[in-house]
Amino acid sequence: MQDDEQKTLAEIWHQRIQLWQLSEQVAGSVRCKERNLIYHQFVYWKECLKQKNKRDKTLSSVKFVEIVDTPEFSAPGVLIEYRGAGTHLARNFDDTAFLQCLHMIGDL
Repeated sequence: MQDDEQKTLAEIWHQRIQLWQLSEQVAGSVRCKERNLIYHQFVYWKECLKQKNKRDKTLSSVKFVEIVDTPEFSAPGVLIEYRGAGTHLARNFDDTAFLQCLHMIGDL
């Protein structure tokens, strides 16, 4: 399945699950029968969205601390290690690339 199709499916299921969560909270299996949906797909997308929300919450809590050069400490960048994985950031690193690295490290 192509990325665009996957995103569209995710958006459709996200909306379905949000509506289900805002409703009277009937059982997911009952809602699927009412809407002619396949229950195992409902469960799959519900779990995907739960994991995405968890990742988003984790990333939103990431705080950055400014590192200021001082004459006593002059390094060509910063080395960050987490759970055995690491990355080196040059002085003028790309913050978008850094966020992508953090996201990948968080998935380890």
